Amino acid sequence: MKKTAFIAATAALATFSAGASAAYVSQVDSLSGGFTVSGFNDGTPNTYTINLTGLSGSGVVNVGPSGGYEISAGPGTLGGSASVELTVPVLGSRTFTTSSFTSLFTGDVNFSGLAEGSYPFAFGTGAVTTPIGVNFGGSYDGATTMGILGFLNALLGTSFVDPSGAGTFSAEGTITDTGVVLDVTETATDWPGAGQLLLDFIGDVPVIGGSFRIDNLAIVATPAPTEVPEPASLALLGLSMAGLAVIRRRKQSV
Repeated sequence: MKKTAFIAATAALATFSAGASAAYVSQVDSLSGGFTVSGFNDGTPNTYTINLTGLSGSGVVNVGPSGGYEISAGPGTLGGSASVELTVPVLGSRTFTTSSFTSLFTGDVNFSGLAEGSYPFAFGTGAVTTPIGVNFGGSYDGATTMGILGFLNALLGTSFVDPSGAGTFSAEGTITDTGVVLDVTETATDWPGAGQLLLDFIGDVPVIGGSFRIDNLAIVATPAPTEVPEPASLALLGLSMAGLAVIRRRKQSV
């Protein structure tokens, strides 16, 4: 093999190795129940309470390490299509289905209070006999896709044109067999934040509520390629250097 070809092949393999990180897939097989959001119109729109009630369904949440990700959503392991149905008095009933994956966000995501790992859940089965306390948070800095931005503008009547945004969030509350209560605090840069967005859209309503159903939805977080060499990349680099040494010795012996 010529020296230049050997170097090129090794570099290509090293690049592939560095970018071939596994994705973290969270799956909702089915989940339904009621919800309310309150506290967003009390003068502090970025602190509010989410209350999920009458929950039934199962799935798994997989959390990766903090870092850069591309996050997308689409059909889960059950095949076919993913479906999200939302019923809210001010919106009516909306059903969204997709048979392919859609990119939602690309950027940095950092976690706190939530260890890397797999968290299966099953509501309405009696598995949770004592309320479980939760306390977690994090930060993000990146951009949504223009398609999702257009969808939100059409749904909420907003006029966002800049897809970038950053912020922090924290959530503290409890999980029971059929419910979740979370007190949320957030900050936002370059966009209003979820609480302010809800206030702008709903107005003077003190509580917004309704029902939802999610079927066969997968959320995939794919790590962004890193420039830091992984062990396999370092091994390939060593192999290339050894190969170059052999080529050089052969030339010197001729």
